[in-house]
Amino acid sequence: MIHNKGEKAVEERYEIMRLLNVGIQNIGLEIERKDNSADDSKIKIKKVQDILSIIKKHKELEKILLPGYSAPSSTTRAFLKYLDSENILYEIKDIKANVEFFINVFDRKIKCVILNSTSRAAAGIAEEELLRQFKKHLKAT
Repeated sequence: MIHNKGEKAVEERYEIMRLLNVGIQNIGLEIERKDNSADDSKIKIKKVQDILSIIKKHKELEKILLPGYSAPSSTTRAFLKYLDSENILYEIKDIKANVEFFINVFDRKIKCVILNSTSRAAAGIAEEELLRQFKKHLKAT
């Protein structure tokens, strides 16, 4: 049975991450949500996570997946804004799904990949396509 609320849901998601050797972290530490919506265009990030400390603490981190890119508060745009604020160099030609770029921090080169948003509000993207995108980048290397 799959749970989508409460402590059981947290336990299930943690187990899935453990099995896949994956971690998940929101960019926003504090957010303001309009109409209780998950739509990126209805979220305003008030304060971002200390991403650098997370990277420094987790030396096993090799790749960062960024689901969502079109709205101003999307994961990708918030991440790029954070990189700019921390003077972390990156080169990206186009902000769209399936674009990859790298950041160099703490003598490590970390791949960053832009994916489509997993939000149900992300109209027009079939679940099969989202699954394909994530499977491609969650494969063991």
